[in-house]
Amino acid sequence: MIRVAKTDDAAQMLDIYAPYVEKSAVSFECHVPSEPQFRKRILETVIKYPWLVYEEEQSVKGYAYASEAFKREAYKWNAVISIYLAKTHQGQGLAQKLYECIKEMLLLQGYYNIYGVIVSSNEKSLKLVKKLGFSEVARFPDAGFKLGGWHDIIWLHKNLRPADIKPDEPLNFSQIDEETVGKITGKY
Repeated sequence: MIRVAKTDDAAQMLDIYAPYVEKSAVSFECHVPSEPQFRKRILETVIKYPWLVYEEEQSVKGYAYASEAFKREAYKWNAVISIYLAKTHQGQGLAQKLYECIKEMLLLQGYYNIYGVIVSSNEKSLKLVKKLGFSEVARFPDAGFKLGGWHDIIWLHKNLRPADIKPDEPLNFSQIDEETVGKITGKY
């Protein structure tokens, strides 16, 4: 089942995230955040953007969240999506379900563009986002040094809706009522 993340999920999400930080270049973080730091990230994110978890038998097996793509005000109709899965749940279509659910939330909020930022060696994620309709828009060679090597970063883009001359302000995620959120997550 997919649902909105809670701060109480932080420890389980950190169990999923830690190997990405410690043993791969999938995340460019070099130190696993503490549980209080992760709880704070959740609290700060869900005000403006969706943060979802996939749960089986009261255990978090994956999560996805959206975040700010760029800092300046004129960029506010853009978001970056990040997805992390437990090793045991990779290759089962879960990332696509989380993506589809979070995409629907972002559409409802009024976003126009979504991005994926993926290390070039993460071939599975690159294949998935291209399958989902993203296209590569930028490659930054040797953008990060981690685990003894330099890594390229690829930015991928997907348009959610046609550009509007007078776009409405995107809604904060916290402005969407729980019933509507529940209807969306219940589909996945």
